[in-house]
Amino acid sequence: MTAAFLRGLLARCSNDCGAIVRHGEYFEPLAAVYPKKLQLLAAKHLAQGHYAMQDLVREGIQSGLTREVPLEEKDIPLFQNVNRPED
Repeated sequence: MTAAFLRGLLARCSNDCGAIVRHGEYFEPLAAVYPKKLQLLAAKHLAQGHYAMQDLVREGIQSGLTREVPLEEKDIPLFQNVNRPED
């Protein structure tokens, strides 16, 4: 991840609307800017036992609290998966 990429993501936000990267059919919830207003929606999800970030992000987009930012080809290397020891 680079500071320049995150600055570009921040530039797509407004006071009331955040931005989150979409990579294929999934969102990258760590590469996101969330507005304070999303806190109420997140609290509702947690209270209902819904812990999936993908669901929260989708509902945030549907409600206009955040917008999706498609991942550009040049930025794909920033999202390399390194979850396994061999990575």
